[in-house]
Amino acid sequence: MKTNLKLLLVGFLFIVCGFAPALADESSAEFGGSSVATEESATPQAGAKWKASATSYYYSFEGTKAAQGNLYSFGATTMAMQLLTLQYQINPSWTVLVMGNHTQQYVETNMFGMTFRDKTVGFGDVLVDVVHPLYLGSSFLLFGDIGVSLPTGSISKKNASNPALNYAYNMQLGSGTFDAQAGLTGMHLNSLFQTGAHLSTYQRTGKNENGYRLGNLYKADAWFDVPVGWGFTPRVVGYYKVKSAIRGQDKTLGRTELTEYYHHDQRNWDVSAALKFEKAVFSRLTLVAEAGKPIYQDSLNSDQVVVSTNYYGTVGLSGTF
Repeated sequence: MKTNLKLLLVGFLFIVCGFAPALADESSAEFGGSSVATEESATPQAGAKWKASATSYYYSFEGTKAAQGNLYSFGATTMAMQLLTLQYQINPSWTVLVMGNHTQQYVETNMFGMTFRDKTVGFGDVLVDVVHPLYLGSSFLLFGDIGVSLPTGSISKKNASNPALNYAYNMQLGSGTFDAQAGLTGMHLNSLFQTGAHLSTYQRTGKNENGYRLGNLYKADAWFDVPVGWGFTPRVVGYYKVKSAIRGQDKTLGRTELTEYYHHDQRNWDVSAALKFEKAVFSRLTLVAEAGKPIYQDSLNSDQVVVSTNYYGTVGLSGTF
């Protein structure tokens, strides 16, 4: 039972890592990035308590609807993230996970008859999480997780067009506050398919050094996988995400028509078709890659602006020891 439980925990934690880009980086809340949820089925060697992984994510977005009144619109937008994770199984009931990321964001914004091309690069916030199995049946699994996000990502990236101003909130790399995180994951497994859902939230605390607090984040992810052999798994993944309004405001940014968007709730939802490939390259090392494209997506916000996902891709290596 301990070996099986260890395997299930490893698989579950890789799922948590799959949701990290949408949670660890605020730009995906602004731009509606697709979730990349994956499971790992490679069996770790007996006695393996550690797992490390390095995963590259790439998202391509495109503005598809201008803000009301044609005040502004987004053009080509990309996000590239390198996600590093390390986990340790304390015992069969508790596992600790640490996640950090390095992100590069590029955004084209159209306003005043001009196109502004902005980019920010750097390390984001670090998540420290603990996971506990709540129910382990023959075909249904239920896990809970709780943790804290540490404010290691910069919140003071400067606007290239006006260095006296910080970039708007979607271009910053972190929250600037210590944030509580909690999640609940249920999975159904059988020989033909695997399906599951993950409910999660980030609860923001206090105000950061620039005088604001990002809105709380609520997210529901779901997936349906049908393994077909040779390492390939066609899948459907979807999410519904709510980001609450910002409290306060950056000291360098006024509350104007161009920043009012952030002071209201934002909602994004997406259903994507994807293909995953998984291959054990050594006894303790596994390659996982995935590509997906939305088949239905939309968003709701105060400015009625829409940025749609074109596609996403991910490739990574994970090892147990």
